Amino acid sequence: MKTILRFIFIISVLIFSVNASIALNGSYTVGAGGDFPTIDSAVSTAQAQGLGGPVIFNIKSGIYNEEIILQNIFGLSFTNNLTFQSETGNAADVIINGNVFVFQVKASFVFFQNLTIGSSSQTSFQIYSSYTTIKNNIFTNDSKGILTFDQFPPRNIEITGNTNVPGIGLNPWRDYQGQNVIIKNNSVSGGIVVYFYLNILIENNITKFINTSSSSNATISKNKVNGTIECGGGYYNIFNNFLFSDSPNDSAIFSNAIGNVIYNTFSYSSRTSIILFGDSTTFLNNLMINKSGRYSFYVYSGGPFFGNPKYSDYNNFYNNGNTGLIKWHNDDFDNVSSYFNATGNDEHSNSHPVTFVSPTDLHLAGSSLGDQQLAGIPTSLVLDDIDGQPRDPSHPYKGADEYIDFPLPVELASFTSSVSNNRVNLKWTTSSEINNSGFDIERSFLKNSISEDWLKVGSQTGNGTTNYQSSYEFNEKDLLPGKYYYRLKQIDYNGNFRYHNLTGEIVIGIPDKFTLSQNYPNPFNPKTVISFGLQLAGRISIKIYDVNGKEISSLVNQSMEAGFHTTEFDGSNFSSGVYFYVLNFEGKNIDRKRMVLLK
Repeated sequence: MKTILRFIFIISVLIFSVNASIALNGSYTVGAGGDFPTIDSAVSTAQAQGLGGPVIFNIKSGIYNEEIILQNIFGLSFTNNLTFQSETGNAADVIINGNVFVFQVKASFVFFQNLTIGSSSQTSFQIYSSYTTIKNNIFTNDSKGILTFDQFPPRNIEITGNTNVPGIGLNPWRDYQGQNVIIKNNSVSGGIVVYFYLNILIENNITKFINTSSSSNATISKNKVNGTIECGGGYYNIFNNFLFSDSPNDSAIFSNAIGNVIYNTFSYSSRTSIILFGDSTTFLNNLMINKSGRYSFYVYSGGPFFGNPKYSDYNNFYNNGNTGLIKWHNDDFDNVSSYFNATGNDEHSNSHPVTFVSPTDLHLAGSSLGDQQLAGIPTSLVLDDIDGQPRDPSHPYKGADEYIDFPLPVELASFTSSVSNNRVNLKWTTSSEINNSGFDIERSFLKNSISEDWLKVGSQTGNGTTNYQSSYEFNEKDLLPGKYYYRLKQIDYNGNFRYHNLTGEIVIGIPDKFTLSQNYPNPFNPKTVISFGLQLAGRISIKIYDVNGKEISSLVNQSMEAGFHTTEFDGSNFSSGVYFYVLNFEGKNIDRKRMVLLK
């Protein structure tokens, strides 16, 4: 008996050793003159012998009229993966005129890359499995695209860098939820549909529509979609997309989900550009354009849905200046301010025309470059734009395109003035600054009904780049009676500049009586300023007297115009004490004041 058991053990070891030795491991060529003459023979060998390590089938240049059917390959794992690829690395060199089926139910760890797929029947790729990568392939015009489904929850599907994909449809059988999908850098002539999946990245694709209904935790970013987008049923982020169409039936729909819609450019020609069902979506820094003149935004209320954005602000709604800009439930709003007053949404949003490169290229162009009306607000959720360029940290553009060569300039929050006699006080604040070297203060004087040229009368240093509010102030005194205009010339460090005009004119009038003001400062050491107002033009004098009535100085003794004036007294050569100054007009004393020199 022991002899028989020993024999069985020896035979088992030999069989195991043979199987281990013939399991595939390493790189093999497929095609005429290669390790395997056909793709089918390579697959059959892998199924018969299993994998003992990572395996690469390098397919020789040529046309292969056969299908790839993978199922139940022993040894497939994260480390023991299986790759089908062009031997040359050029997808155009290998054409497979057959479907690809992956039936490795729970996990396949299979890569298909650098191939041309030309199937004209059913679906080019049918994936009934997890851990499958379809990368850098070319799909011919008669191929059918990529489809995944399974009664088991599929996981880790990656579809990246493929060209001319007819369509991508990911939808597990029987409503099982799949997990972890990456669809990135593809050109898709049809659309992208991902149902019942968790953790989805759809990024930098060119396609006709995107639909992630009944999926959750989806990020849809940097795509160019010439058609519709529809999201709902779970959490989603919609960042930096160009979404456009001239069809009257296309729009963007967000329903019954929690989401963030930030830095997107929508340009549609339908009844409404954006439709919101539900009330848990944030809309921030978007350009919402309806070229047909209809609603740019429609918050829907009907049936089981009651819409109201969770947060909506710093958007640009535009419909060529027509009425009916925004529809909120059953109410129409012709402008953003009335919408804000009624709902509390979009306090800082506006309605402003936008210029794009073309109807299908929504990069900013023309007058929109540097347009302050397109300024958004920074958010830590999105730090770059559709092209991967960094967002301006303090003053980004709305929409998907950040134009770094034309940064938005200083945003002036206020510019006000006040007048005291013949003095003007200017104050202004900025809500943010970019590359701000400073301000020149310029003034024009209206003389004989003609405005004189602008004259620089002062300057203030800027704060460079800041997202905080900054305040500035400038005073000008001893102005003659008349009308004045002021403006700020804001100058960047690179020499670019723009003007901000003070609204209205400043009037310096003539006093309705003679006045002599208290000197300032008082007490003083050694200098002080004396202000006075003349109701009429004539000869005036201002003289200084000591407590004994002795004249010690004559400050002014000349003819002067009517208006407000100042003069300065220097007491350096006089001792501390009380002094008096007297205003005299045409030989008549007008007023006198007391002052104290304190050394």
